[in-house]
Amino acid sequence: MVTGTPKFNGLTIATMTADFTNPTVKLECQAAFVSSSTGRTHGWSIGQSWSRETIQKLGELRDLMERDLAHLHFSDGDYTNPTTSATGVTAPGGIGEHLGVGPGGEDVPSV
Repeated sequence: MVTGTPKFNGLTIATMTADFTNPTVKLECQAAFVSSSTGRTHGWSIGQSWSRETIQKLGELRDLMERDLAHLHFSDGDYTNPTTSATGVTAPGGIGEHLGVGPGGEDVPSV
């Protein structure tokens, strides 16, 4: 093994995958070790273990994504009222409300 001083000074999440089909949610990510001065990636790592807060926020994100999809695909979906998910988390207003509907209630294009 060779040792030395790392040239990277940061870590960033590159991709993530969540599987909600099992009783226990599986969340995995690929993270990059990066240099903020050069922008170069010096290595990769995989994350698979998460805090209770992270899993709770993932449940909130799932709820908001489902609401956005319901707005796009159901003409009678209840898009404006928060829902309670299987995680027990009430989904507050979020990015879907701001990106999915224009000031006059019309659909806006995805970004």
